[in-house]
Amino acid sequence: MGKYDQVIRTQQANQFLEQLGFPEALIEIECGHDFFKDSNLSRLKKAINI
Repeated sequence: MGKYDQVIRTQQANQFLEQLGFPEALIEIECGHDFFKDSNLSRLKKAINI
């Protein structure tokens, strides 16, 4: 994710992580681009352990 809420697609993220040597590091969350809404916080907490 970049500046101004630019979310990258899963395929691009996988390619990037493979180049870095972390092919298993991607966490997908079943949300749209607005995943930082309060209603999605429980999904984020489970995925990233916050």
